[in-house]
This record gives sequence, structure tokens and C-alpha cells, in this order.
Amino acid sequence: MFGGEGIELMDNETISNGTTLPTYIQFLFTNNVLDTMTVLCILYCFIRRKKGLSIDEIVFYYSIVTSGIKIKEQNSNISIDTTEAKYDLDTRYFNSKNNVRFMIAWLADLKLIDIVIEESSSEVMVRINDLGKESASHLRSNYYLNIIAKTKDIKKKISFNTGNLKKILGA
Repeated sequence: MFGGEGIELMDNETISNGTTLPTYIQFLFTNNVLDTMTVLCILYCFIRRKKGLSIDEIVFYYSIVTSGIKIKEQNSNISIDTTEAKYDLDTRYFNSKNNVRFMIAWLADLKLIDIVIEESSSEVMVRINDLGKESASHLRSNYYLNIIAKTKDIKKKISFNTGNLKKILGA
């Protein structure tokens, strides 16, 4: 039991050194629902894009939005000051790539987004649908409201392009 509230916890997870973490601690650091709804919030900020976003664009904005790094912009180009910040963003981008794909699949299964393959380029595009828009617009948690506000701000200042992607990847 957790706190005597009658909530039954899942089994504890064993970490690599043999120590086990209680489930409620695990949820503090790994929360797939929270992360997935973050992707939905990012897509919500791009509702005017009829064709949607590519997976790389989603990972690009997800990496920036979920990082605590202060990114400066000059004429829609990223400027990252420290090596530590570049490393953090680079690592976040690569770690997020597969996770974001999983989250996209989950959102599609929940019928909150549509996945479309562009005929001209064979690129996979993801766009939020009406159910997803309705769901995102009803999120009232400060966390999600901050994610939406931060995404809108970053979207205005930083565009997804090869140069900015290279800066995130440390190239």
C-alpha cells in the first residue's frame, strides 16, 4: 500500500546494480503518459500546418521544449552558449528519437493524431486531429500549459532546418 490510501502498487523494478525502486519513485522519473501528452501538446501548437510535422521535427521541438536549456535565437537560428548545454541537447535528441516514435504510435492508437505518408517524398507526417485538438485544449495542468506556451514561443523564434538541427546534434 502507498500512504495507507488503498492504492495497490505494481512490483518494484530492479535496476542494474540489483537495487529496487518503488513504483511511485519510478513514476517521478519515467512517466510515459506525461511524455506522450507532451508530444500531443507540441502537435497542438502546429494545428495550422495542414500536412503536419515530420518525426524529425517533432523530436527537434520535443528535445528543445523538454530541456531546461536557455537557447538564444538570431534570425530563427539557434545559438547555444556552453558545451554542457550542447551535449545535453544532443543527448536528449538521440534519446528522444525512439521514444517519440513510440509516443506517436500510442497517440495514433488512441485516435488523437493522424499519420500520413507524403506521396511526393515518402516522408511520414504526423498531424493532430479533431479529437486530439479537443483533448489538448482541455488540458489544465500547469505542466501542460507551460509546455504549450514554451512550444509556441520556440516555434516563433526557432525554425526547424538543417542548420539548427546540426547545432542541436553538435555538428
